[in-house]
Amino acid sequence: MSTISVSNEVANELEALARLEKRSVSDLIIDMLNQYREKSIQQEDADQAFLAMAGAFDDDLTDLSTSVRETMDRHFRDKQ
Repeated sequence: MSTISVSNEVANELEALARLEKRSVSDLIIDMLNQYREKSIQQEDADQAFLAMAGAFDDDLTDLSTSVRETMDRHFRDKQ
């Protein structure tokens, strides 16, 4: 067993929450760590999925927001 030091404020919050949930501070912290670990894994998976999409939508179309004048000029010039 190891000892971890936390501020009195954090210790009081943990104890109050453990009392409210009718379980030990140790069990509360274990659940918090497990939830944090799961959330971190999910975030890492989401980040990897996002990076895997990089370049998937590359094409010759320009973004109108970066070429408004050119796009409008070309549109109206071609209509004439």
